[in-house]
Amino acid sequence: MVECSLCGREAVVELNYNGFSLCEGCFVRQFERRVRKALRLAGFFKRGARVLVGVSGGKDSAALLSVLAKFNSRVGAVLLPVLVDEGIDGYRNKARVTAEKLCASLDLELNVYSFRDLFGFGLDEVEGLDSARDACAFCGVWRRWVLNKAAVDLHADAVVVGHNADDVGQSFLMNLLRNSSSVLSRSGLESGGVKGLFVPRFKPLAFNLERESAIYCFLRDIPFYLGGCPYYAGFRVGIKDFLNEVEGVYPGSKFALSKASFEVQKALPSDKRRVFKCSKCGFSSSSDVCMACSLRDEVGVLFKKG
Repeated sequence: MVECSLCGREAVVELNYNGFSLCEGCFVRQFERRVRKALRLAGFFKRGARVLVGVSGGKDSAALLSVLAKFNSRVGAVLLPVLVDEGIDGYRNKARVTAEKLCASLDLELNVYSFRDLFGFGLDEVEGLDSARDACAFCGVWRRWVLNKAAVDLHADAVVVGHNADDVGQSFLMNLLRNSSSVLSRSGLESGGVKGLFVPRFKPLAFNLERESAIYCFLRDIPFYLGGCPYYAGFRVGIKDFLNEVEGVYPGSKFALSKASFEVQKALPSDKRRVFKCSKCGFSSSSDVCMACSLRDEVGVLFKKG
């Protein structure tokens, strides 16, 4: 029997990056302690705060919502789970069922915002329209826009998403390779808000690895959907595979990269670009028309041509 490095009970998890073997209880406490650390640094999770929780049905958002609900018995915030339905048949509809099951078990109401209701079409209709863009190029922009709209609609004080240390490290490396210094300045633990235009966004899972979210869900019997998005492709996939290979040879690399992201965010000057109010949707933008509206209009033109 392999003993837990902390308490001596039977270990169920091995962590290569620090050489620890942990029992179920010690692993769960470690996972939750790291989430608590992120929440403490962010400072938004307090009594009466309205917190929108991005829920997808996957392991990360399932772990995040479950931890927040557990903590909230003492905190007294208002948790507002929101699922973005992109209109991906055979994927999102199945994940939605799992998300609904989880919310019901936590006595929380799931708010659903769909691309079809907001834009008039789903991602299935968009895929293949533009040979120069893959589906992810549209989806990422629109998902961020929809979550912000939901936050404004629901009068949320903060938005939290299930981005883990893997995601943070991937985004950091991608932005480095693209020389996107303005994005690097807001790619750490949080993204600042603009009153009335953009609700601040936080990543409470930033100190836990993707694998650890799955383990936490399995150990606590939290339902989550195992399927993957059929459109997941592009630059991020290559970066993810690369970092998985590096982590396999040099354990701890993902945490080192995510930590570097936080340090760089603190060291860089904040993004001083002028913030506009989009002339079409009224939310924040770096130009007269935000990217979400620009892409929606672009798709409208492609539909007419088709």
